[in-house]
Amino acid sequence: MELERRGRVRRSHARSNWKQEDLDACDRRAVWSACLPDGSRVRRESHARFCERPVVKFRRPTHPHICVKKRSNGRFTVLRQTIRKRLQTKLNEVKAELQRRMHEPIPEVGKWLQAVVRGHIRYYGVPMNQPALYLFRFQVGRLWHRALSRRSQKGRVLWDRMRRLITRWLPVPTLCHPYPLRRMGVLT
Repeated sequence: MELERRGRVRRSHARSNWKQEDLDACDRRAVWSACLPDGSRVRRESHARFCERPVVKFRRPTHPHICVKKRSNGRFTVLRQTIRKRLQTKLNEVKAELQRRMHEPIPEVGKWLQAVVRGHIRYYGVPMNQPALYLFRFQVGRLWHRALSRRSQKGRVLWDRMRRLITRWLPVPTLCHPYPLRRMGVLT
């Protein structure tokens, strides 16, 4: 199927007087969609111009910036919150890894989870983002409890023991990136 399609693309390009450099620069799927039998000459030329443009990659921010009013003094400030989709993606990765590490010793898994939570706190620890950090820590503890409880059919981990494990291994969220004026101690 793929070879047959490539042959059709090459034959249609040979009829349309396109250069080989243009073919190499273009994406195969895009060329195929532009070279349909009912496609016109104008569409092919606009596609060639599109393929000559430089590719610009844009990385989405991890914290959307929102303007809010502070409760303490009523002034406006910038609120940066963790994107929900990124939080859920990381929790799903942790869940899959916990399932893989289910039967490893608790101290080994605790050290690994400690590193995961600490790295998350250091990256997302910006002012006014503490609720998302506490939520991440709580959810990691809940996923760990679930993995430990599924080790055997009878053996369940009680929440009293689990709370001790969470306080022992999972760090409490702190602010790692304060506002610049507070961090540098400079007033202008």
